[in-house]
Amino acid sequence: MEPVECRAVIQYLKGRTPQETFDEMKETYGDNAPSYDLVKRWHREFKHGRKSVETAPRSGRLSSAIDEASVCHVEAAILEDRRITIRQIAQDVKISTGSVETIIHDHLHMHKVSARWIPRLFTPFQKRERVKCSRMNLEMCQEDESKFFKKLITQDETWVHHYDPETKAQSM
Repeated sequence: MEPVECRAVIQYLKGRTPQETFDEMKETYGDNAPSYDLVKRWHREFKHGRKSVETAPRSGRLSSAIDEASVCHVEAAILEDRRITIRQIAQDVKISTGSVETIIHDHLHMHKVSARWIPRLFTPFQKRERVKCSRMNLEMCQEDESKFFKKLITQDETWVHHYDPETKAQSM
């Protein structure tokens, strides 16, 4: 049973005692009925003049520390030192280690390989760098097309990536 529905029923039955309201809700909703203490508390709220069944907005701390600024700080810290630990990042950015893990895995799409953070897909930084390089190539091509294409080396479409991972002992 949703909290708003529960409060609406309690408000509708506010002419009765809390025990009568609880008994009727228990009979109708069975195991999904709210506890007696909850019925009693909301009964008191409506008796003292509360009209809304909606949850009142609360001031205070945000429910999540993950925002654009935190994501940017974490990304910058990782790009500066790929061997940085989650604890070090959490201390630098002043957020919890769980939030740092969420940012790294879900927002930056990175995972750790041999004590280094490696992007699974292109990060926003890498995408910006690619766009920047492409624009530079386009400008060079527009300046002198024939000179640009003479410098351009083309081959077949085979790409060979070389990746020589360090052993864990070397990366320490």
